[in-house]
Amino acid sequence: SQCDATPSFGIIYYEAIRPNLNWSTHCIYIKLLRLLFFKESSSIMTIRLYIICNLLCLFTAISVTQAAEKAPPRFGVVGDSLATAAVANPEVALDISHLLRLWLRVYMPFTNTAPKIQAYSDPEVFGIVEPIEKVKSHFPSKDSSEDPGVSKFNESVLEVKEYSFGYMLGRGLGYKGSQIHFAAKMGTKIQDISRQFKELTKGFNHLPEKVVVSFNANDMCFKEVIETSPQAVGKKYYNQLIAELNKVIQNRKAHPEGTDVYYLASLDFLQLMRKKQILLKLVNFRGEPTFCYEVRQKRLWAGKLFESGNEPSRVTGAYKGSLDERLNKELLNHSLPGMCTGIFQVSPRDTEKIEHLNQVYIALLESQKKAIETIKSKAQKKGFNFHYIDETADIQFTAKDVSNDCFHPSVSGQEKVARTLLERIKN
Repeated sequence: SQCDATPSFGIIYYEAIRPNLNWSTHCIYIKLLRLLFFKESSSIMTIRLYIICNLLCLFTAISVTQAAEKAPPRFGVVGDSLATAAVANPEVALDISHLLRLWLRVYMPFTNTAPKIQAYSDPEVFGIVEPIEKVKSHFPSKDSSEDPGVSKFNESVLEVKEYSFGYMLGRGLGYKGSQIHFAAKMGTKIQDISRQFKELTKGFNHLPEKVVVSFNANDMCFKEVIETSPQAVGKKYYNQLIAELNKVIQNRKAHPEGTDVYYLASLDFLQLMRKKQILLKLVNFRGEPTFCYEVRQKRLWAGKLFESGNEPSRVTGAYKGSLDERLNKELLNHSLPGMCTGIFQVSPRDTEKIEHLNQVYIALLESQKKAIETIKSKAQKKGFNFHYIDETADIQFTAKDVSNDCFHPSVSGQEKVARTLLERIKN
């Protein structure tokens, strides 16, 4: 309305280049195009055309540069607690007093809560140097399946995303910390995939050029998994995953140059139940040195701890001190029984049930791979390039690679995942 009647040819040309324009320059195009259609002598018209064409080339170059500035390089991370580096922080322990001190430290002045370079085994491989650049985190939507009551606690104490494989991978691929966007949230499942992709478009009209997706044990954590056939679990998982991926390619816009989506095969978490060196890892539990197999056998009821299972037991009771029972329960939910009842209700000695879980795990891997292969061609038409990273299922972990909660990968374990991905993507 501000730049009135333009000849039809000018409109066609203008509409073709307008997507790259900064809106403050669009009227300049209109005015320049009008000059092309003034009735002048052929020599003057030729001069006008020469000048105008050069000016248009200049303005086009400027507008493309402006468009590039509007869409800086971005690397997205979608997933669950593995992707957020939950409990990878070596300072975290399964002890209420210790956790409270960490929580309070976040709000105390003159305290350093930044990630430490010493926590990495080989930070130079990923281009990580001090000061460590912070990531960009997206807070969960209201419709996320994550428990909002513990979100703040997770963000401030349990999750240091700079210790995650996604951060290391992003830095290794040349992204700055601020260009690594985390939509991943602790405790989420594959039903959150489309919501997390939506979070990655906040402030932008398209997705990053690269996104890693990692969902692991949470979809096997339901109590009835032992009584459910692997085929039934796999079929349900496949249907949910296909539905979520379809939502992504239908509702989200890929990067103008295409979005590469790297879907990680779930890690082999059954190593936690099979490897003796992991079961015999000593951790701080309630202020006492405790083996991981002992931590796994504890259950919470009415604010008190009781032993269960067939492992050697010792007497345990309520937490030391006078802390509120509700606080006890909330914090203990982050120990193994609360995090994944379906898996850790099984004793390491129960080989039959462990084999059943292994068959369920294999069914999930097959469903993941099938879903990615099924969606590939359809996604490519929308600008998405899906890649299934099956190498992550083969990563072998030691006691050093497991965090102080006996469940999640430590910084060392996260580095193993990052190295595997970096090698695959670069090659």
